[in-house]
Amino acid sequence: MEIYTVKQGDTVASIANSFGMTEDELLNVNMLTNADNLVVGQDLLILIPQITHAVSNGETLSSIAAEYNTSISALLRNNPSISAENLAAGTNLVITYQDVNPTRGIILNGYTYPEIPRDKIIKILPYLTFLTIFTYGFTNDGDLIAPADDELIQLALEYGVAPTMLISTLTSQGTFSNELARTLLNDIELQNKLINNIISTMKTKGYKALDIDFEYLPVENRESYINFVTRLTEELNANGYYSLVALAPKTSSNQPGLLYESHDYFGLGRAANFALLMTYEWGYTYNHI
Repeated sequence: MEIYTVKQGDTVASIANSFGMTEDELLNVNMLTNADNLVVGQDLLILIPQITHAVSNGETLSSIAAEYNTSISALLRNNPSISAENLAAGTNLVITYQDVNPTRGIILNGYTYPEIPRDKIIKILPYLTFLTIFTYGFTNDGDLIAPADDELIQLALEYGVAPTMLISTLTSQGTFSNELARTLLNDIELQNKLINNIISTMKTKGYKALDIDFEYLPVENRESYINFVTRLTEELNANGYYSLVALAPKTSSNQPGLLYESHDYFGLGRAANFALLMTYEWGYTYNHI
């Protein structure tokens, strides 16, 4: 594939013509809704359609995918401007692009809150491996506090994405509780109860993975947190589930600060199946990038 950088005087029509594309094809692959809003310095992805299909009355993404031995998600990825719920006759779909031969894969995770509009989630689902729903909490007794997650789980499953349960020490006040984490990590019986509740909920609801996100832990809980994630991962894997652990974005192994000191990259990296580096911690409006 090729990346083209917009220059002064460029238009969608002139760029498309220079690559032997139609304007609609250029707009489609770059998810541009307004052909008049190009900006000098903007990068555009150039992908030349190889096989296309004109939608007829009565056809669905499912029937078209079956005809070309591909998947609905692949069709949605190749045609980001379309919707699975509203496929109009006459729409020209890209089935494959020229000179695109992926040599490796990438695992993508997206976080979502239950209140995010469904049309926004549906737009991104074809590109995801995991959809992590924010967030389950737990009490001092090891009972779970659940979000409104049923609809999101079903949506993820429909698109072949692994719905991922998130367990954190986040309270209803929006802060991470050191005391709750300390209580859990120093009580094996409480851990057993919480782990059993997590596994039971995942089975009942259809989750495929668990993201573990304990932040601002006291540094004295560094090793006990690794041990907890290890035990939890073993139980998850034994039941056919994956574990992910969320890590604060450190720049050195001995970086000071409550957010960083309790997150041992080596220990937690070995304890879980996947690690997520929370680099959005560097991107807050009132923080340094």
